[in-house]
Amino acid sequence: MLGRKQAMVVLASEQLWPNLHGLVHWMEHKGGLTDLCIYYTADEKRSGGPAQRLRKFCNQLYPNLQVYLPPGPLDITPDAVRGQIRRWQTELPDRHWVINATGGLKLMSVGAMECAELPDTEVVYRELSGQWFRVSKTPDGLAVTPFQVNPSETDAISVQHLVPLQFDAPPDAWWTMKTPQRLPILELVRQGIQNRWNWKAMFAACGLDSSVQSGFLFERFVAACLLELGIQQIAMNLIFQRPHQVLQEIDIAANHRGRLLIIDCKLRTQAEENRRVETLTSQIRQAYTTARQLGGLGAQLLLVRPGRAFSEEETQLAKTLGLQILDRGDTLEFFRKLAAFCNLQGPLPDQLQKAQEELDRAKPPVA
Repeated sequence: MLGRKQAMVVLASEQLWPNLHGLVHWMEHKGGLTDLCIYYTADEKRSGGPAQRLRKFCNQLYPNLQVYLPPGPLDITPDAVRGQIRRWQTELPDRHWVINATGGLKLMSVGAMECAELPDTEVVYRELSGQWFRVSKTPDGLAVTPFQVNPSETDAISVQHLVPLQFDAPPDAWWTMKTPQRLPILELVRQGIQNRWNWKAMFAACGLDSSVQSGFLFERFVAACLLELGIQQIAMNLIFQRPHQVLQEIDIAANHRGRLLIIDCKLRTQAEENRRVETLTSQIRQAYTTARQLGGLGAQLLLVRPGRAFSEEETQLAKTLGLQILDRGDTLEFFRKLAAFCNLQGPLPDQLQKAQEELDRAKPPVA
């Protein structure tokens, strides 16, 4: 479509990753887009709000892209969807149209897919697995053909842009977050083994600032490990706040291969946690809610608890909710487990491989 105007229609919904992935793919890899039309309904939480956030996101990242929303919410019926798409095509002539039928309710997707019969119109759909399909009209009905979209195409988008896109925020609230720095991971691990994982002593022995609490030092360490794994879009110490009130805190979030990776880190032992009001079960449920709010079904969350072991019931609860854990029993496999959580295949990067070998040597002999 090089040299020709190209427009896209999306169905706004809570699950924004399919729309985001398609937007980036056609914007940056398929000749570009001149127009984006966002269909939304009267459901403010599941459609209207996401539509407004997607428009704001596009204005920030793609200021030359013209974004159109109907003046008011629309119906969920197939007829309403088809009618609005035809109106957009009439108002914006001489364009090739890409209709992303992934978002919204099933009835809305039906209406979008039926537009495959329209001229100069391409209909696409993404399954939860990440597989994309082209939808075409045949004499016998609709047919689908799979095609590939690289999940890493969204990797250049910063966490600072992604989190407000997904998160439903009050108008007087805002996010703050920090950028992680590279650390001498191998030397820190060697010092950890020597100093019985006293994080202040470890950082001080490496000539690093050790003035903050040990938990913050551990978060810096984990975020630096993600950098070593080749993940570039990472934020740490994410705080969602309004005047005089903290609403949400996230330890680490990263954008990698079409998913938001969230890591919740705590160094507390089981005895220390038993003295607190918040139980581990409560932490697991809160972490699940946070993951869904920040990244929808495209989020993955890892609970890192090197100071305690999960019980069988706690482990099963985390598994049921789709969360992964790295507890005391996994600490000497730390770098392999972290890479597996990030869905990274193959050998570890050199520094992490050497650090993992140090942990391997620290394992007790097998009886």
